[in-house]
Amino acid sequence: MSTGIFLLWLVSIPLAVLANPLPRGYLLSCGSSGDVKEGLLNYIPDDDYIKAGKKFTLNRTDILPRLQTLRFFPNAGAKKYCYSFPVIKEGKYLVKTIYFYGGFDGGNEPPVFDQIIDGTKWSIVNTTEDYASGGSSYYEAIVVAQNKILSVCLARNQHTVAGSSPFISSLEVYHLDDSVYNSTNFEKTFLVNVARDSFGSPGDIISFPDDSFNRYWQPFTDNNPFVSSQSNVTPTTFWNIPPQSAFASALTTSRGKNLTLNWPPFSLSSGLYYIALYFQDNRHQSPYSWRVFDVYVNGATFFQNLNVTASGQSVVGAEWPLTGTTQITMVPSHDTRVGPLINAGEVFQILPVGGKTVTRDVAAIEELRKEIANPPEDWAGDPCMPRDNAWDGVSCSSDNPFRILSFLLGDNKLSGTIPDLSALKSLEILFLQNNKLNGSIPESLTKKEGLNIRPPIVSFPALSRSSTAFRCRAAAADNTFPRSLFNFAAAADAAGIRIGNGSSDSIGSGIASSNDNNKNTKINAKERWSRDRESYLTDDDDALPLPMTYPNSSPVSPEEIDARLRCDPVTQDCKPMVYEWTGKCRSCQGSGLVSYYNKRGKETICKCIPCQGIGYVQKITARKDIDVMEDLDNGKPP
Repeated sequence: MSTGIFLLWLVSIPLAVLANPLPRGYLLSCGSSGDVKEGLLNYIPDDDYIKAGKKFTLNRTDILPRLQTLRFFPNAGAKKYCYSFPVIKEGKYLVKTIYFYGGFDGGNEPPVFDQIIDGTKWSIVNTTEDYASGGSSYYEAIVVAQNKILSVCLARNQHTVAGSSPFISSLEVYHLDDSVYNSTNFEKTFLVNVARDSFGSPGDIISFPDDSFNRYWQPFTDNNPFVSSQSNVTPTTFWNIPPQSAFASALTTSRGKNLTLNWPPFSLSSGLYYIALYFQDNRHQSPYSWRVFDVYVNGATFFQNLNVTASGQSVVGAEWPLTGTTQITMVPSHDTRVGPLINAGEVFQILPVGGKTVTRDVAAIEELRKEIANPPEDWAGDPCMPRDNAWDGVSCSSDNPFRILSFLLGDNKLSGTIPDLSALKSLEILFLQNNKLNGSIPESLTKKEGLNIRPPIVSFPALSRSSTAFRCRAAAADNTFPRSLFNFAAAADAAGIRIGNGSSDSIGSGIASSNDNNKNTKINAKERWSRDRESYLTDDDDALPLPMTYPNSSPVSPEEIDARLRCDPVTQDCKPMVYEWTGKCRSCQGSGLVSYYNKRGKETICKCIPCQGIGYVQKITARKDIDVMEDLDNGKPP
């Protein structure tokens, strides 16, 4: 959820409040070429924290200097565009993004897109309403760093209009004290700011230096009367360290009456929220400067017998269910001489952390990224998460924490040296053909156990970048292999298994051409499946299909197909399973699908599966309607 602010170039810093030290963290003016000074804060260029995107300068002088430039991302092929910040692992950080469109792309409406923190989609950025009213928009989240690098990313989504580009004007990352928002389980969740307001007297937005973390406290008024405080509070005595100026005024009501606020002043989506409310008796310090009342949220008891003194109090609801409109009600004690009051409040939505890639895998792929020239533009942030925004050419496991399973980076114009990849314990597929790379594949990878072939890394199965069909070919950087690869190749030859070397005439070296389609799809109706036969097929380029349906059943889901493909029957229980066998590969001919015929001539459309680089694939069936192996016959009737 965004909050609109009209950021004109008007900054005044009261000399009396310069005691707060400068906030710890990063303040970026995105797209700028030099430092930008605003009051006591210095915003620096963003070049050192991102490699993607282009800079743009708006022809405006009536807005804050850091909003006069922006960075936009025109590459529609990239999965995400990420800023990376060195941080303290398990440190708590406030992340703030600010957007001012300014018509940089010649359009009239800002683009809509996603923003991501590490591996979690944070929110959708839609600044249309704020921009139409002449303002900028800001978003804020509280997170704990899972690693030594914190990434803040933008990404296209289904709402991003073709031809438009995600953009960002300013980005701030502040290191927070341990006490701040400490009732939240940041291992599994993080906080997204919904509202932060100071109640009572209308005035300016409160930020740094009043707030030591440069949080924005916006003024909130309603039909209730307000009073001004006659004494100061000590912010450091509160967990969340609110600014002293947030207590300068309060909404209140007469003695004996309930005080009711419809706040936040907009509807909330159903979910769990963090609520923090702040109170201070507005009268001078004395034995009588206190108020007692109960606090209710949507009619449910939030806190009973709250005793508010001139020193101040705060009340926190760590996981409070909210939906739609929210009503805060304060009911006074019967013997209290004055009515209840409230000074300020914060509401955050609690969102689950989306998971992360295993740290050692991240370190290994980061080393690869550093060693090669011209890596894909989206190679920043978490390699596997969010799943829709994984790095280009990288596929990962389906369980958290996520492991890297494959690199499909053939024909990517990469150059450089391949570093040690032995830390990638789950790596199954490495496709680097037709790049200018050098180095060697570690022996440890060629000896590791994999799917059906040991080692699976030897022949590097590759997914065609121009189709959904799989091609089985050996793919290496400058043909540099460890000795064990050649030993495996010799053993494979002895067993009658041919391993391609990347040339056009090797087994499964590519998708069959249109001239070869008839030859590659020949089927002999007299040949049937059996355990002691390799395949019914007559051509080495043919691929074994995985049936997606069986009689009287629903289609097998993609998730179930994926689970079966990843199951190793040697070490895992691959239920439901009736039979398994090995067959030669059959071409999907660029479609990703192939026809399957049983011996009665019934056709089923099947999904192609990878042949793991050696021309063979293991077949597992989930069919429960068969009694004998002959019922699995795949012969096409004459």
